[in-house]
Amino acid sequence: MSISTPGARRWASAAPDGGEHRYYDVGIEHAFFVEHPGEVDETYERCLRRGVRIHFPPQADRDERGYWAVFFFDPDGFRT
Repeated sequence: MSISTPGARRWASAAPDGGEHRYYDVGIEHAFFVEHPGEVDETYERCLRRGVRIHFPPQADRDERGYWAVFFFDPDGFRT
């Protein structure tokens, strides 16, 4: 799944041996920035419809004050 947002950046990495990524191991996460908090809620709803594994539903981000965020895992297990 991709989210089209002007200026969005997407980074990804895979284990060099082709093994499965494990959350909290060394690696890179994806991040998308959007203009309006409602876009985060819409993304969450799309994820639910597609059966995406959700890490945290939309909520105030615990690390960045003032951010409304949703966290889910991509097909390779990377948190987005």
